[in-house]
Amino acid sequence: MNNETLFAKEKEKDFKLFIDDETIVHLHYLQPELLMNARLRHLPKKNLEAFFIYLMQANYLGQGTGRSVIGLEPSEKFLTLSHLIPYEMNYTLFKDAIESYLNHLTFWQSEIDRYIREAEESF
Repeated sequence: MNNETLFAKEKEKDFKLFIDDETIVHLHYLQPELLMNARLRHLPKKNLEAFFIYLMQANYLGQGTGRSVIGLEPSEKFLTLSHLIPYEMNYTLFKDAIESYLNHLTFWQSEIDRYIREAEESF
């Protein structure tokens, strides 16, 4: 991936940030906030009820997500991680907010992969 493809404008207030080959963070300007949203993984097919309970615990008060929210795309096929940050903030806080979001995104991608692997092994 070269520098020209790291960031792209989609619409007037929508942008894409290309992290790696499978991770794209969508940035949406919602006055007065900025919404960061990215796909985590496909929704697991096995042991779904226990998985949703696990995600609800992570979402509770943002404790396991760094104040982000794990949710579903409208198609209900992909899990997403969303985070709102104030539009008016200095560069250092903005950089830290994006870094924290990306760290949680990476963690939850690995955690979902682990959960799917363990669910498949247990059946």
